[in-house]
Amino acid sequence: MMKTLFYYCYYRIAQGYRFCGDGDYLDWGYRILFATFAFIEASIVVPISRILGIKSLIKSGFILILIPIILLYVRTFFIPIQCKKQKFEQLEKRYKNEKHKRLKGWLVTIYAIGTLVLFILSCVIYA
Repeated sequence: MMKTLFYYCYYRIAQGYRFCGDGDYLDWGYRILFATFAFIEASIVVPISRILGIKSLIKSGFILILIPIILLYVRTFFIPIQCKKQKFEQLEKRYKNEKHKRLKGWLVTIYAIGTLVLFILSCVIYA
């Protein structure tokens, strides 16, 4: 289930960048998706570290944020473009005739923006 959700969000983000005419849409899908994971992790670490008064947790939180960055680096640079293109075409074929495309696309957009807003709010509230 989570893998399906991961690939659906990736597909929608990459589709949006392709619609805008970006030639690097396959990588942008992964960049934005892994950035949302990093924002969620940071949104969890900041309040916990402030509530417990542990400054080293912030440092370990940045190490946790490195995990999505490393995964992104691997996805971007070590997976051949043909494999990414093949996966995107497979997803495009799968979701070609889905209902409520526009609504689902907006939900993915709200998710991406919402993770950034959540991170900013956690930093403002617990700063």
